Amino acid sequence: PFVKLTVAWVFGTLAQFHFLNFTRSQSLIVLAIVLLISATLTWEKLVLLPSKYWVKGLTMNFLVFTLAIVVSSILNEHNNQDHILNKEFEWVIIEISTGPIEREKSVKVEANVITIKDSLIWYKANGKIICYFLDSNISLQKGQQLIVKSSCINLVKPPTNPDQFNYQRYLSNKGIYHQAFIRSNDFQIINHTASFSLFTTFENSRHWMLKNLEFLDSKSKSVAEALLLGYKENLTDEVRSVFSSTGTMHILAVSGLHVGII
Repeated sequence: PFVKLTVAWVFGTLAQFHFLNFTRSQSLIVLAIVLLISATLTWEKLVLLPSKYWVKGLTMNFLVFTLAIVVSSILNEHNNQDHILNKEFEWVIIEISTGPIEREKSVKVEANVITIKDSLIWYKANGKIICYFLDSNISLQKGQQLIVKSSCINLVKPPTNPDQFNYQRYLSNKGIYHQAFIRSNDFQIINHTASFSLFTTFENSRHWMLKNLEFLDSKSKSVAEALLLGYKENLTDEVRSVFSSTGTMHILAVSGLHVGII
């Protein structure tokens, strides 16, 4: 029974995200209708069709299918009125939620939206943004809060070529629909010291250790980062291919964790 109900839940979730796209009110109406049908079928099973055991199974699966649709519609950011997808704003306050990833010409972080400002007032909002700071010398920490212009924030665009990797879908599965390319005059740090948390301390410690590996050449540095710290952002396709072809990719996959435990 558990497997059957799980399958019904999965199908309900997929139906909502890929075909139905019900709003919250629509999904609740559907749930009310299904509950009414389920009650009717249950009564018929107990009173009119006591020997029809399949009615109970059908009813339960149909109910779980509908509950999955309701839950999916509630969790869908497009139906969340406080999400920045459904807002127009001029400024936004974000909090950095990941350690900075330094590129050659930029620094990448993920950030959570805290509040937004329209032409008049500030009010609470939510959402996630992938941020690229176009100044590789900037110093950022997880937990810092920044105020950013809305003009540098855009929706992630879908792929333009057939069979191209769908980066938009990849990010949307993580609840991210926006990206920002931020220049030095587009933002201001409003708290320079991140609030204390154990996870933030670990993130900042790892960032400090990554900095101390900069004396190595780029290829050696990327392998050392992966082996010692489990940080794989700088691994090139060439290095990944070498480890993969020799059957030793698992070394990079688990050794950072092992070193951390030791």
